[in-house]
Amino acid sequence: MKVLFFTDLHGSKWKYERLFEAAKEFQANVVINGGGMLPKNSEPFRQGEFIADYLDNNFARFNSARIYYFCYYGTMMYLLSLDHQ
Repeated sequence: MKVLFFTDLHGSKWKYERLFEAAKEFQANVVINGGGMLPKNSEPFRQGEFIADYLDNNFARFNSARIYYFCYYGTMMYLLSLDHQ
């Protein structure tokens, strides 16, 4: 089994594209995103748009390629919620 671990893409679409290509080139069975998935910005609702508008399709591509994708969004969402208390 080949596993590819990565982190801190922070909503960069070109990094997500490169990750998919690297996973295929490496012939990874599993990719693990250790966090830092979402765009860094002060508008937390924009992160939801990124998930719906981009990540859903990105996950589908990995699924179609039969590459398991495990992820942890990261702590930024928690930190943003603390800023607004």
